[in-house]
Amino acid sequence: MRITFDRYSGRYVVSAFNLVHNHTFVTPEKRKLMRSYRKMPKAVKNMTEAFQRENIRVSALPALFGGDNICFDSRDCYNHLSKVRHRALELGDAQSVLNFFQHKQVENPHFSYAIQCDEEGRAVNFFWVDARSRMGYQYFGDVVTFDTTYRTNRYDMPFAPFTGVNHHFQSIQFGCALLQDETEDTFLWLFNTWLKAMGGVHPISIITDQDPAMKAAIAKVFPNTRHRLCIWHIKKKFVEKLGHIYQEKSEFQKRMTRCIHWTYTVADFEEQWQRMMFEFNLQDNTWLAHLYEIRASWVPVYLRDTFFAGMNTTGRSEGMNSFFDDFMTSRITLFEFVQKYDQALSQIVKNEQMEDFITEHKRRVVDLGRNALLYDAAQIYTRNIWVKFKDEFDRIYDWRVGEGEQYPDYKLFHVTTKESVKHPQQFLVQFNPITLRCTCQCQKFQFSGMICRHILKLLVRCDVDKIPEALIHRRWKKGANKFRGVDRATLIVDDGNAHVDALRLNHMTQEMSKLACTCAPYKETYVIFMDMVHETSKKVGIAIDSLMSRRAIEEAAAQKVVEENARVDERIADAWGGSRGAGAWGGSRGADAWGGSRGADAWGGSRVADAWGGSGGGSRGADAWGGSGVSIGVSASNDPDLRDSSTPNVSSSQFKILDPNVSQTKGRKKGREVVGGSSRMKSGLEMATKKNKRMCRSCHKLSRHDSRNCPLKVMGRNRDLVASSSDDPDVLMEEDGDSRHE
Repeated sequence: MRITFDRYSGRYVVSAFNLVHNHTFVTPEKRKLMRSYRKMPKAVKNMTEAFQRENIRVSALPALFGGDNICFDSRDCYNHLSKVRHRALELGDAQSVLNFFQHKQVENPHFSYAIQCDEEGRAVNFFWVDARSRMGYQYFGDVVTFDTTYRTNRYDMPFAPFTGVNHHFQSIQFGCALLQDETEDTFLWLFNTWLKAMGGVHPISIITDQDPAMKAAIAKVFPNTRHRLCIWHIKKKFVEKLGHIYQEKSEFQKRMTRCIHWTYTVADFEEQWQRMMFEFNLQDNTWLAHLYEIRASWVPVYLRDTFFAGMNTTGRSEGMNSFFDDFMTSRITLFEFVQKYDQALSQIVKNEQMEDFITEHKRRVVDLGRNALLYDAAQIYTRNIWVKFKDEFDRIYDWRVGEGEQYPDYKLFHVTTKESVKHPQQFLVQFNPITLRCTCQCQKFQFSGMICRHILKLLVRCDVDKIPEALIHRRWKKGANKFRGVDRATLIVDDGNAHVDALRLNHMTQEMSKLACTCAPYKETYVIFMDMVHETSKKVGIAIDSLMSRRAIEEAAAQKVVEENARVDERIADAWGGSRGAGAWGGSRGADAWGGSRGADAWGGSRVADAWGGSGGGSRGADAWGGSGVSIGVSASNDPDLRDSSTPNVSSSQFKILDPNVSQTKGRKKGREVVGGSSRMKSGLEMATKKNKRMCRSCHKLSRHDSRNCPLKVMGRNRDLVASSSDDPDVLMEEDGDSRHE
């Protein structure tokens, strides 16, 4: 049929009509493939989005609705997700992240975030931490591991999580960041922001790799924190630097391992090190000489007197990277990244709750008559810590105790291995029979908070049936993740600590939950409870209005003082002929009038300089956030712990932040073709060693790659990334249906 438009009559006219079909008939079995027949019901769309949120394979969804006998397939599901993704990013990736942070903070005021921008208003660095992580830091923040080697987003921005360990010896999070680069200024901004979010409480120890910028920033921000270098990263370089003598089961490898891990005095370590350097003719090796100079930051014998929760490496951070692999890919946007990170935190909480349940409701089977100490440990420690305690306790039968010198405050014992042990050892243990306080030369308790086998052997010999209180580390006990028992009077007094509000909230929640459980079974008590809630709500509203009025009066008075100072400055400038007028608003007094560096923070860094006619605002904005040459376009932090009280209250929604640039960080090729590709640093030995050919499960060819880095797979990811980056959401809905997203 042909239809034309008649310009004179203004009507459409059928000019030709052919009763013969000009296309092949579609069979009933193939009818579902026609574009007019394809349709996704709303329930299917909702389930597709739910599958994506829960990290379930979306391609399996059509099989749940009938397989081949439905009007949609997996391609339609992926196209729908792409359209949802485009709608979510209408304001831009970085702006969507900011809106997400603001929404999370409305849900929980203790959610903290900060976004650093450059002078163009483009997002540079992101930091955020949820309320539970902030509270967990108050109890388990004595040891922190920090690593930036994990990249899992479209912009190749390094992912920098602050990782700790809880009382179940599980990895937990203390906040995280996405960084544009790994310079000292960036780390200074991140560490200062993180420290403010944690109430200014410094960790006892922190473990990182050998990044010099990170090391310099930690020395400035955490001067009293013991910084340890990851021993795994150092030992990994032995093969590359000393490949001619450091080989598996070689004599040098055995002696180096013994020197690093099995020396318990500084003199013993230094003696063995110098002997090895002489015997293997390594006195002129500059790399080993440098390691010896910084030995106090990585050799265990220098660090056993500090609590590290038994950790020598950043393996916790590496393990969290593997954990996040189940939630994220290298192609996701920043907005998807923060959402997936939130899901990962929920999974971490579930794992901790499961261990809490097992510890509280599943008993360890121990013979009280024969192993009194082991039975007592089962009542004190969590399940995982008790297993570690049992491993130490099972080894006490390889040791014997010999008495030594008697001192006024303690008695010295010599704990030595039996003759049957291959490598004989001896440790000195100080023991006070009155207070039951023990210290061992191996310093395991100081390092990990767990009792060593040498002290356990001595306690068994002295017929001690209960673990002394001085040898119980509080962070490993059952219920260590529960809030401290605080009374009402303590919570009324605001001592300025960052976690006081959270403690009040938890205390009120617990008390109200107890009362609600008591009143729920009966109608009469339910009515009394609800009347009390309504009456209390009215009183709280009146109290809040009074507090807000008082605060408004105080702010008005402070503003009046600021305006009076400004008028005084103007009069002084007029008296001096205007030569100092610029100083009133663009110089030091201008910065003071608007809060110094805090003015740059609140009003937008370099934008302050443009608005108030002076370069002082911009430079102060950079200095306030630790960025030399980096101005802050917006400080998207509405958390009271991250904002100074004298800072003007400017909503971050006034600013439109732009998406970050693709990061160029260490270990990546500058001129790679694949946008969002992933690569890692390889040692010289690994690059020189040729891999044997093996069968690839993607291309089914014998080659030196596998299914993870198959060229066909990389090309497919690149094509999908370019398609998903298109501004036209309909580009994915082609008529021939070839736009498949995996």
